[in-house]
Amino acid sequence: MKQENKKHHYVPQIYLRSFSGEDRFINTFDKQTGRIYKSAIDSVCCEDNLYTIWDLSKDDNGIYATRNLSIEKEFFSNTIETQLGSTLRYFFDLLRWWWTTKTECVIFSDDVKKKVSQAIVAQILRMPDMQDYNNQMTQSMTSQIADILKSAPASNANSLLFQLITIQVENQLNPALTQFNNTFFNKDFFQSFSSTLAGNYWTLLCSPNAEFYTCDRPVNLCRHCEDVRPMYLGFAEEGAEVSYTINPCLVLTIWDKQHFPEKKKEDGICRIATRREIAHVNVLRYVTAKRQIYSVGDSFVFAKQMYDKTKE
Repeated sequence: MKQENKKHHYVPQIYLRSFSGEDRFINTFDKQTGRIYKSAIDSVCCEDNLYTIWDLSKDDNGIYATRNLSIEKEFFSNTIETQLGSTLRYFFDLLRWWWTTKTECVIFSDDVKKKVSQAIVAQILRMPDMQDYNNQMTQSMTSQIADILKSAPASNANSLLFQLITIQVENQLNPALTQFNNTFFNKDFFQSFSSTLAGNYWTLLCSPNAEFYTCDRPVNLCRHCEDVRPMYLGFAEEGAEVSYTINPCLVLTIWDKQHFPEKKKEDGICRIATRREIAHVNVLRYVTAKRQIYSVGDSFVFAKQMYDKTKE
């Protein structure tokens, strides 16, 4: 019997379809092999049971696990991706209006920034990397506390050690739950992360020829400072440049306002990207991609150049 909803996407299909000339396939560059091919959208940027929570039950036959899909179905599909679809449509309409008027005025408000920043933070936090990160942090923290408790009087330590072991077992069984307790379900962290991004300088860059790539890690970070405090996983640290390809014609760039005061004059505007900026965006996609880069076209000029350089 086929398991329901086993394949979980960490980059939403509704987003990837914006880069597809067809509804079901997307042009793909594999940076490990240098191959270019078409991928089925439902087969990329996904892992089996990535967001599944395993509920343990017991009966006369023993202990068994059942799949709880509330994170995948109720949280992502019904909430986060519905909001993302609204955001993508907003930018599509905005781009179409801007292309007609070519206005140099500020074209989106602080309220829009806040909503869009939530979609960006949601994409960052749903990545498999975050599950690995939270898993390692939980195991490390509980192990350190357990080592300290072992030297305490047994009457005080035993119950706490049992609780720590329980946390470690639950974390190994349900890493998705640990991930979400520390990120999406931590409302103070999520809102603070989003607000910090929204408070920086935002510029929209347009490529009339639909040249922008995206990749299997859509929100990209470029660090311009060394040895600084890694605020919000680095995405809000000093000197951070954050970019998110919205569609092949439009990329959002977010600049740390403390390090890039000159970007204030372009805050909230849209303009045509220079050739250098298009190259920078696409090279950054290549560098930060886990493995795959996606494009509405199949030439992958920048990706080929980067791949050739790594093989020299």
